[in-house]
Amino acid sequence: MDRSEQADISLAPVFGSEGFTCGDNFAHDCDLAKPGDYITGYAADQAIFAVRGDDGEVRAFYNVCQHRGHRLLEDGCGTKPHHLVYPYHAWPYDLGGRLRHARGAERAPACADIALKEIRIQRLAGLWFVNLDPNAADLEETARGLAGQILGKAPDLPAFQALCQGTFSIDGNWKVCIESSLECYHCRPAHPGCWMAVSKRHGCCTRHRSFERPTIRTDR
Repeated sequence: MDRSEQADISLAPVFGSEGFTCGDNFAHDCDLAKPGDYITGYAADQAIFAVRGDDGEVRAFYNVCQHRGHRLLEDGCGTKPHHLVYPYHAWPYDLGGRLRHARGAERAPACADIALKEIRIQRLAGLWFVNLDPNAADLEETARGLAGQILGKAPDLPAFQALCQGTFSIDGNWKVCIESSLECYHCRPAHPGCWMAVSKRHGCCTRHRSFERPTIRTDR
């Protein structure tokens, strides 16, 4: 069994059925503050994005045009007022994922039924979670009490702002990389300079009004 096959086996149970956060690991309220705001991300090897519609609702979709399978949005975040345009043939989709018209095929009745493939997305404590499995349990059920725990430690988390984002590649096991980034038990001995600076200046890191968003993409 090669590394690609091993990755498929380990990725499928996690990213296929468990909730995880969108936007290179997650999306935050600040990423989707107003209509047209979008952020792209990856569910393992699946390109996805979330966008706030003109109706104020946040929706998530596979980042693939339904015409030729071309990528719809480039990696990153930004604002697309009123519609998303497929760059190859300029097909426009509204912010709800519906095709507005197909250039040169306006009279084709089938075009009225074309829409981007939607993904489940839910908000919890100012963070937006997506799930590729339409039959998976509701996030509030699987993470019962989690929002209260998060907001108990960082009550102003929904008001945080992202300052910058960087992307880097790691030639290593994705599970180890994610686990290390999520637990801070190692921070004091491994990063003493950072730990002391935060402790002396702020007393605790939950008083920061910005957050770090590690970019861990599970490419093979």
